[in-house]
Amino acid sequence: MDFEFLQEFSSAGSVKLKTHIADALRHGIIRGKLKPGVQLHQEKIATAMGVSSIPVREALSALREERLVNYYPNRGTFVSEIDAEKVREAFEIRFFLESGALSLSLPKMTDEDIWEAERLFRLEAKETDANKKTEYDLAFHRALYTPSGRPHLLRLIEQMHFHTSWFVNITVYLMNFKRHPEFNHEHLFMACRERDVDGSILILKNHLQFASDIICENIEPKNGE
Repeated sequence: MDFEFLQEFSSAGSVKLKTHIADALRHGIIRGKLKPGVQLHQEKIATAMGVSSIPVREALSALREERLVNYYPNRGTFVSEIDAEKVREAFEIRFFLESGALSLSLPKMTDEDIWEAERLFRLEAKETDANKKTEYDLAFHRALYTPSGRPHLLRLIEQMHFHTSWFVNITVYLMNFKRHPEFNHEHLFMACRERDVDGSILILKNHLQFASDIICENIEPKNGE
């Protein structure tokens, strides 16, 4: 496995080394540079980033907590394989977290918050680059939840966004999946603009369920396979 792409992350500056290395590896996994099943050799990563193996080991431990990598005794650490049940669970957790954030956020939303959410969903709708489309997708969702004023909840949501962006990039966007006409953000945005909490939560549930279903259709074995 070629870890040369990590060299661009070799200067951590004031960022804690463990966090910097975890961010670099997470970027590689989410962007598909580190494929599912690839072994992550501590020594090779350390060499590529110009660091010792200790912060690399700490970074891999952090990524295990996020379930982006798996550790097997006497074998090493590997990028997690994509699994339909993992996809479903990730989107279920997203809904539990995001529906709560949305219910707290909508009553506090200002006109400026609404304008920012609209800007992001319109950018996402016209974007044709897979990675940028995913970034706008998640940024739109973050914009809806930020007014909640719950930093710990927002941090948990951000972690789940890392999980689902990985799934989306590898199984859908990098396979040239075209967004379904019913799977867009306009309906969710309109309900949020009206501060319709119940309606927004129902649309969010259907939105995430549709995403989960589409991804699982791509990775689950078909009849006869």
